[in-house]
Amino acid sequence: DFAARLGRRGLRHVDRGALVFEAAWTADAFPLEYPGERLGVCVGSAVPAYPSVSRFLEYVKQGGVKAVPPMLVPFATANCVSAWWALRHGIRGYHGSFATSDCAGLDAVAVASTQVSRGRIDAALAGSAEGYSDALWRGMSHRYASPLVEASATVWLDSSPTHARAKLLSVERAFAGPGRLVELPRGSVPVESRWILARATQAAPSTSWQAIASRGEAQSASGVLALLLALSTIRPGETVVVASDSVEGFSTTLVLEGV
Repeated sequence: DFAARLGRRGLRHVDRGALVFEAAWTADAFPLEYPGERLGVCVGSAVPAYPSVSRFLEYVKQGGVKAVPPMLVPFATANCVSAWWALRHGIRGYHGSFATSDCAGLDAVAVASTQVSRGRIDAALAGSAEGYSDALWRGMSHRYASPLVEASATVWLDSSPTHARAKLLSVERAFAGPGRLVELPRGSVPVESRWILARATQAAPSTSWQAIASRGEAQSASGVLALLLALSTIRPGETVVVASDSVEGFSTTLVLEGV
């Protein structure tokens, strides 16, 4: 119930993915303690703004371009989630949007991490947002074994080491045939590395993760959910590889080291 969680004003034309992203965020988990110009946000979506784009086209189909509500136009764009969230919370630092299919969530985390590590911003919220629509499921059902689900998964990246759980060692992009889990060559990561794969239906490391996966395909949120699982279990000195297994046959892989 977005109205109960976010209020009733100003939500009518907001993209559903943006609402999911905002509803999943909590100030208690991610405190905005830095000045707005030192904060950033990066969001990835497999098919960004699809609900809004569908509504936009439906208005055009029924009454032409003049029938489209002007307030809908800003949300029928790929960067609407990050832009709306930044405006809503006074975020004036770096913000980026990613549309790299199921890899988009981890791509957003990787780029946000780079911005923080280079000192361009002090902290960032990064992750994914997937808004559901019947039209999207009808168009994508041939690519997935189970239904699409609305999902948002986010991590807080902070330059302060106080609550650090891991550091990002490297980001890799790998390519393979559609539907295959992508494996890095032996020797590319330490022998003791532990794999956590985004497609938990094929490799499920915990009961709680199985419960998430069994509800359907979370698209770009799956990789970030795997990252959250890794961050909750990683031990100091341990290396963990988190990979998003994309239906297009390419993968984004983050290599983390516990601190």
